[in-house]
Amino acid sequence: MLASAFAYLLTFILAFTLVLLTAFLLRIVLILIASRIYAAVSGNKDPQKLIMTSIKFVQPAGFLSSIFHGYFALALGVVVLRGFEVHIDWFLGAFLTTSFVLFGLRNIQKPPKVKLNENSNLHQVNSDTTLIIDPEVQQANPMDNMQEELKNQLKGRMQEFMQGNTIVGLIGKVTGVVLATFNYIPL
Repeated sequence: MLASAFAYLLTFILAFTLVLLTAFLLRIVLILIASRIYAAVSGNKDPQKLIMTSIKFVQPAGFLSSIFHGYFALALGVVVLRGFEVHIDWFLGAFLTTSFVLFGLRNIQKPPKVKLNENSNLHQVNSDTTLIIDPEVQQANPMDNMQEELKNQLKGRMQEFMQGNTIVGLIGKVTGVVLATFNYIPL
């Protein structure tokens, strides 16, 4: 019983450290490969276009790396359980699925915090030519309000994008665990 508990704990730790790091590196490599293929096929060498295209590959690469994360976590769990000579059953798949879902739901409920660089020079543009038409308005530069509104919109979009990545990652991890469960664990 103690060997079984230790094997599941080791599987849990490996799934959220070593396998997570490997999946992250795979995600980076997938994005770079997709960007290189796009640049080679399109012939467009503009760095701005290449970055915008790379951003479009983030969620598909994240989904594929999440499937790898779930699949590899269960495969590594099977190896650990066999090493401890523990009977392998469907509990391993349920254990990893529950772990991924609980951590994923915690990340979904807690929206990511996005900070923008406040040291920009945008507020200094046209600062010498600002005219205050209405003296009751205590606004020195009308561009400051617009700049603040654009920052808030960017923060909102980044939070939505990151939360979407979390949901895609959760679905991918559960998919990977289910695929590995049917592949490695006998019925």
